[in-house]
Amino acid sequence: GELQQAGAAYVFEKKGAAWIARETLAAPASERHDRFGLGLRLSEDGRTLAILAGEQNDATYDPVTGAWPDRNNTVYVYERTPDWTLQAQFEGAPDDTMLGGDGFDYEGQVEGFDLSGDGRTLAIASPYARAADGESGLVRFYRRLGRHWTPAGQVVPSLSGRVAFGLQVTLSGDGRTMIASMQGAEGPYGRPCVVEFSRVAL
Repeated sequence: GELQQAGAAYVFEKKGAAWIARETLAAPASERHDRFGLGLRLSEDGRTLAILAGEQNDATYDPVTGAWPDRNNTVYVYERTPDWTLQAQFEGAPDDTMLGGDGFDYEGQVEGFDLSGDGRTLAIASPYARAADGESGLVRFYRRLGRHWTPAGQVVPSLSGRVAFGLQVTLSGDGRTMIASMQGAEGPYGRPCVVEFSRVAL
């Protein structure tokens, strides 16, 4: 039967004045509540596509252990060659929850990942991971070299009292500037703010 909330991404191509269904993309090993397609990012030339599967959500959460047994958010990267081919996947870990996005946010999608306009830079946030400074949240960068994606460093803001950094991430077209949201600890509901990183060396 159909896998409930497994998710899929539908690719359409414009032919003249009509949009024609081209392909249906799904996670390589789809499971119930994968929420594949919780977030999408397409490069400007339409050749690179990043898709978030928000596996860590309310339906997969174990309230007894406070964890998601064997479920981790994953960002999949596809390339059109000319069909869509899975090129890379970046999976979170039990201590790196909500990689790339928060499956619990119902008032608006939280997408902590972005693909640059040229399709060569990918930023993925881990808003609840422990950063090197002991605070919460970091953003990892990846660069595409040929058909391979390689790590290209990470950033954390030099601000203390972070509850989460990278709940939302936006890259410039060339991938050299990033805007990311951050949640501070001050006040009864925290203090949201935005951090800009310019001329990221990638």
